[in-house]
Amino acid sequence: MRILLNRKKRRADTRPALLIPDVITGTDIRIPLGLHLLISGTTGSGKTNLLLAILSALICHVETGDVCLLAVDLKDGVSANAVKNLYTSIAGTIAETVALLQKVRSLITSRNQWLKKNSQIEIQPSQEQPLVIIMIDEALQLYGATDPDIIKQQRKAQDLLDQILLMGRSTAVMVIAAIQDPRKESFKLRERFPERIALRLNDKAEAIMAMNQPAITQGAAPWLIPTGSPGLVWFYDTDEHAAIRFQAPYISIHDLQADTANLHPIDASRLFPDNRQPPHKEEQ
Repeated sequence: MRILLNRKKRRADTRPALLIPDVITGTDIRIPLGLHLLISGTTGSGKTNLLLAILSALICHVETGDVCLLAVDLKDGVSANAVKNLYTSIAGTIAETVALLQKVRSLITSRNQWLKKNSQIEIQPSQEQPLVIIMIDEALQLYGATDPDIIKQQRKAQDLLDQILLMGRSTAVMVIAAIQDPRKESFKLRERFPERIALRLNDKAEAIMAMNQPAITQGAAPWLIPTGSPGLVWFYDTDEHAAIRFQAPYISIHDLQADTANLHPIDASRLFPDNRQPPHKEEQ
């Protein structure tokens, strides 16, 4: 039997990460790439700006072709379309969301077949097999319909998202979701997200739900963030078991549009190589 000696804990800084500038310390906060990330925060807490900061940090990865961004924006795709050059596909309705998630689920199956064929256990993101990141703004809109047909579609989307969250880690598929209400009865898939960021929340109970008890024990206190401090967040580093408080920089949508004006993301036909294409971005 081969024995591995002196094995060291794998640290967060040994794997790919998003680098988010912290305006408080002037350093970069490392958010692991590849691990599902849940962002919680009340209205006006700065979720939109934090998502823009994340997108800004992803520009270089999209440009080199080792990250493919997909958007689920159930406000008719308005927010995602404002920076559409970053995205391979944008789903703006629940029907489009189901279609897109079905495509991602099929991609996971295909990548699992590749892993078995090549006796591997994990996809290493590359230009040939890019990390696929699904950005879901206001994920609670996957719930709460009253129309029977829409309820059926929402449940299908929830089931597909659950499968993607369970199987995506080894196949280089990541989900970044933003919600206002972290209660499990509101967002039933909360526990599928190992990485958590919290902006301002209403109380300690919500913070425990949003970040888990270890983060609060280590000092995270998002319920104490002042209402006049949008963008101030707590992140729990699961490798270092440390609660990190930082301030995301202000990101101008106009600057982000200018930075992505000439960006060419991966084409949907290459990511999903069959005849049934997922929803396309709106044409200019």
